[in-house]
Amino acid sequence: MSGPTWPGVARIVAGRYQLEEPIATGGVAIVWRAHDTVLDRSVAVKLLHPHLAGDATTVERFRREAQAAAQVVHANAVAIYDTGQEDDLVYLVMEYIDGPALRAVIQEGRGLDPLVVAALGEQMALALGEAHERGFVHRDVKPGNILLTQDGLAKVTDFGIAKALGSRDDTLTRPGTVIGTAAYLAPEQLAGHEVDARADVYAMGVVLYECLTGEPAFQGDTPTATAAARLSRELPPPRTVRADVPRALDRVVVTCTRRDRDQRYVDGNAVAAALAPLVHTRPAELTATLVDGRRLPTGGGGERGDVAAVPRPTRPDTRRRWLAAFLGGVVLALIALLATQALRDDPAGVPVVESEALNASADRSSQLSPAPDA
Repeated sequence: MSGPTWPGVARIVAGRYQLEEPIATGGVAIVWRAHDTVLDRSVAVKLLHPHLAGDATTVERFRREAQAAAQVVHANAVAIYDTGQEDDLVYLVMEYIDGPALRAVIQEGRGLDPLVVAALGEQMALALGEAHERGFVHRDVKPGNILLTQDGLAKVTDFGIAKALGSRDDTLTRPGTVIGTAAYLAPEQLAGHEVDARADVYAMGVVLYECLTGEPAFQGDTPTATAAARLSRELPPPRTVRADVPRALDRVVVTCTRRDRDQRYVDGNAVAAALAPLVHTRPAELTATLVDGRRLPTGGGGERGDVAAVPRPTRPDTRRRWLAAFLGGVVLALIALLATQALRDDPAGVPVVESEALNASADRSSQLSPAPDA
């Protein structure tokens, strides 16, 4: 008797989501661009591999991903629309983002414009701040999980290893388990300790460092060597690599990445508050070029610990149109965020929560040797 197989193009899931094109795949799930035939819009549909549909623990983790992400309602977080199971298909329906992951615009050896980095960092921090207020820690913040829309918004995706505050069911997690992508883990995560919002703050700082310098933090010959360096010393200030980084932005990155979490910002909202004055100092600078000479890939699912990108055709003129739209949209998005988000002078801490993963064994190899971004 043959096992379950993948659905094909034009397959309709849950009576309404018509699959159009796979945009990411991996050991646990595949993400499709799909058409919602009821609301007439594009969506991203994440499907658990059929052979995992009979694994109650994996299905429960998949369901919890949807629950965690659905509670984080923010302009800078990818929206969750639906979840469920149909025969051997376990699915999660998300907002489709027709733009690249931040990973795609970071060029090795070349940093981005500092004020663009500050603007993107503020948006990322606001989304994570909303999650922290609702009792979630993302635990896998990285450039591949930050998607960029054509109207200038940065959107955080993949809450697949977050866990709700106050959950009494710890059967899906084990104390001491190290979960997340190795290059962005806080020291306390590497040590297998329980974490709070400050682990996300650390990861944000590492992402900002990489955006500014164009190179990963703590480069080592092996993931183990890189992790050991993070445990034993502080991340160098970005200005030691790139002298034109504003001192205020340099201080934000340094504060985010302190080894002692008591010396970091308390949560995402505190990071956003620290970035806000710099972001709005010279808004015209936000039109600086992010990248040149190559097409930015599109995608709807982000880079998850369990997926790898499926390459797509490119055209330079499309890249230029996306880039112009994004950079112009950043300014408009910042104005909108100022009007709707009140910055906190004394953000409250976030209680400790536990973590979980969709498939720890499948994720482990991709975390230590990251696959291309979705």
